[in-house]
Amino acid sequence: MSQGAGRDGSSIRHQLAVLRRRWPVVALLSFVACVAAAWLTSIRPEVYQAKATVLLQPETSEELLAAATGGAFSPRPSAPAGNALATEIEVMRSEVVRNAVRAELGRDPAVDIKARGLTDVLDIRASSTVPATAATGANTFAEVYVKLRRDQRVEGFVKTADLIRPQIADLDKRIAALEEPLRSFDERLANSNKQTLPQLTQQRQTIVDLITAERKALESRRDAFDDQLNRLQLLVGLGTSGVQLVSKAEVPTEPSSASPLRNGALGLVGGLALGLALAFLLEQVDDRLRRKEDLEAATGLPVLGLLPLAPHKRSREGVITLVNPTSPTAEAYRTLRTSLQFMGIDRPIRCLQITSATSAEGKTTVVTNLAAACAQAGLRVIVVDCDFRRSQVHDRVGVDNARGFTSALLGVCELADVISKIDDEPFIAIVPAGPLPPNPSELLGSKRVSTILETLRDHCDILLLDSAPVLPVTDALVVSRHVDATLLVARSKRSTGRQVARACELLRQVEAPLIGTVLNGAVHHIGYGYGYGYIAKSYTPPPATAALALLAGLPYGLFGPGRRSRSRSTEDRVSASNGASSDVPEPVPTDAA
Repeated sequence: MSQGAGRDGSSIRHQLAVLRRRWPVVALLSFVACVAAAWLTSIRPEVYQAKATVLLQPETSEELLAAATGGAFSPRPSAPAGNALATEIEVMRSEVVRNAVRAELGRDPAVDIKARGLTDVLDIRASSTVPATAATGANTFAEVYVKLRRDQRVEGFVKTADLIRPQIADLDKRIAALEEPLRSFDERLANSNKQTLPQLTQQRQTIVDLITAERKALESRRDAFDDQLNRLQLLVGLGTSGVQLVSKAEVPTEPSSASPLRNGALGLVGGLALGLALAFLLEQVDDRLRRKEDLEAATGLPVLGLLPLAPHKRSREGVITLVNPTSPTAEAYRTLRTSLQFMGIDRPIRCLQITSATSAEGKTTVVTNLAAACAQAGLRVIVVDCDFRRSQVHDRVGVDNARGFTSALLGVCELADVISKIDDEPFIAIVPAGPLPPNPSELLGSKRVSTILETLRDHCDILLLDSAPVLPVTDALVVSRHVDATLLVARSKRSTGRQVARACELLRQVEAPLIGTVLNGAVHHIGYGYGYGYIAKSYTPPPATAALALLAGLPYGLFGPGRRSRSRSTEDRVSASNGASSDVPEPVPTDAA
C-alpha cells in the first residue's frame, strides 16, 4: 500500500476513533434537535392554505392610444416579461390593495403571491388556522385586486377617450379649413356668366387637386381616431380589467403545515450534522492525550510502556503485579521492564526516577508495580518515596511512615532503620517518605541526598524513586540530578499535551536524563485486546532460571551490574521465597549513611 493510502487509512481510523469517543455529544444533539423540532411543531396550531389563481392581460390603454394616434402618443417601452410580473406582484402587495382588502374583510389576511413559472399566471395563497377563513381571504384578495384593476383600467380608457376627442375636433377644423376656398369658388361659380365660368371652373379644379391628398390624410386620421374612440367606449362599457380570475380558492381539507414526524426527522438530520461538527471541534480544542502517537508528538520521546489503569487502593491489592501476576496489567508492566532493559544496554540504569507532569496521573502505581515486575525477574529493588508533599508509597505497600527518607536526611535515625520490608516479597524494600518537612525542595537539594542514594544503590540492583510532579513544584527537577534516568508518566484522557510538553521542557532545562514516557490508562489501545487476553489464559510465572536465561548475553538484572554477585540459582530463589533474608537489601551501616 502506498504512503498516501496509508495516511488516508490512518485519517479514517482517527475520525472513527473521534466518533467513538464523542458519540454521546452526537447522540445528545441529534436527540435534542429531533425532540425539539417535533415538539415545537406539535404545539403550533395547524395552518390551512387556500389558493386563488389570476391571469394577467398585457393589453393597456396606452397601446390603444398609440394605435389610435398612429404613434403620436407612443406608450413607454414595455418591460421584459419577468420584470412585468415582478412589478405586478409588487403592486398586489402594495398598501393600496391591502387597504381595500382590509376594508372588505375587516382584517388583513396572511397572503403570499407567487408567479407560476414563466407564465402570466399568479397564485394568491392565503393562510389561516381556520380552513374557511383561508379560502375567504384568498378569494377576497383576488376579487378586490381584479376590481381595483378594472377601475384603474376603465379610468385609463376614459382618459384616453378624453384625449382622442380633441384630436378629432382638431381634424374636423383642419378639414373645414381646407374646404373653405372651395366654398368661395362655388359661390363665384353660382354668380358667374358664361364667359368667366370655364376659367373659374378650371381654377376650382386646381384647388381641388391641391387639397385632395391632404384632405384624404386628415380624413383617414379622423376615421382612425373615431374608430379607436368607439373601441374605448365599448371597453368602458364592458368594464375589462386586464386581470382575469381563473380559479377561486376552495376550502382546504388538510393542513399545509409540516407534520411533527417530518420536522422531527429534519431535526434529527440537522442535529446529527451539528453534533458531528461539534464533536470534531471539541476534538481539536481538547488536547488530552489518548493514544501513543499523541504522547510521542507532545514530548518527542519514545513511549516505553502502555499500561492499563490499575486499581487505586491503599493496600497491596493496588499492586496488581503482586496480587495477580497473570493479569493483563502485570504483563504490561513486564513489557515496560523489558523496554527499560533495552534502554540500559549501553548505559546501565541503576537509579530510575519516575515522575509526572501533574498529580493523579498514576506515577506511584507505576513505581510499585514496576518494582514488583523487576522483583519477579530476580532483581533486588529498593523503592524510595521522594514525594515529600503527598507521599503514597507506604499506603500502597502497607508499611509504616512514621520514619522515612526525611528522617534519614535530617539525621533523626539511621538509614537502616527506615528501610521497610514487604511480607512474602524478599526482593523488594521500601524507604517511605517519612514526616513532611517544612522545606522539601531545599532538603532534596542537599548533598546528603546524593550520599544516601549512592548507599542505597550499592545495596540493590535497581533503585526506583517516586518523585513529586514536575509542574506544581520543583522537587522532581532537583532529584533528577541524582539519577541515571527519568521516566515521565502521563495518564490517558487526563494529561494534556501542553502539560507533558511543559514538563519535558522543564526537565530538559535542568539536563535531566529523560529517556522516555509511559502512557497510563491505555486500556483501549489497539493491540491489547489480543495480547492481554492471550497472556491472561496461558501465562505461567517462570522460575528464576528461566528469567535469567531470558537475559542471556545482557547484564544481569536488566539494568547492569550491582555491588553483589548477580549469579543466583533456582535453589537460592526458592530459599529466599521461603523466608531467607540473604537477598534482602542489607541494612546500611550508620557510618555508610
